[in-house]
Amino acid sequence: MSESGPDRCTCRDCKNFLAARERIYNPQVLELFRKLGIDPQREAEVVIYPLPDRPGYRVGNGWFHVVGRVLEGPPDRRGGTLLFVHTEPYDMDLLVTSHAGLIPDSFDGHPVIQLEWSGPVPWMLDEPPDDGGMWTSYTKLKTVREADT
Repeated sequence: MSESGPDRCTCRDCKNFLAARERIYNPQVLELFRKLGIDPQREAEVVIYPLPDRPGYRVGNGWFHVVGRVLEGPPDRRGGTLLFVHTEPYDMDLLVTSHAGLIPDSFDGHPVIQLEWSGPVPWMLDEPPDDGGMWTSYTKLKTVREADT
């Protein structure tokens, strides 16, 4: 893969992710990436959401692909195998699963695992986040549903 998912995207959240990338992956995570042969600048995909209870931050989810197999671990909800790691004190969660998505053609013919991460992403850009569109609708829907209960 010549470019990461966020490198190919032009949205404000991805631009911010690229500006914040060096602050997102802590030393524990970078060491795991090194052991697995993961280039920390080659995320397959990144998705960013508002984080209303933590000003100056968003929450990010993303994943990397690795040639290999998960040899043991509990099954995940998608039919694969998972290993879960929570890194301290950085609030980053990692999930390794044998169920992978958006796999580049360069992985054809190889067993693939997916390393997924979730954690805070500091807002680095001078321009404010764009919280319109789908995420605003999601927040309104969540608020309506909570009011109904």
